[in-house]
Amino acid sequence: MTAQEFEALDLNSQANLVWEGEFIGTRVVDDVYIQRYKLTDFEVDVYYDPMNNKIIRIYRNSKRQAD
Repeated sequence: MTAQEFEALDLNSQANLVWEGEFIGTRVVDDVYIQRYKLTDFEVDVYYDPMNNKIIRIYRNSKRQAD
């Protein structure tokens, strides 16, 4: 799947695909957990609000990855 195809999906479909990716790490900003996952040839950040137990958004990291 390309990054453009991924971005065209709804949030639930994106979330289902993210869990199949490789977990890279977590950081916390203003009580929001941001978890990075590597999919085939791009990375995404999952913004999670633990207070409401809700994914806020999934955002494709636009940095170009080194091969």
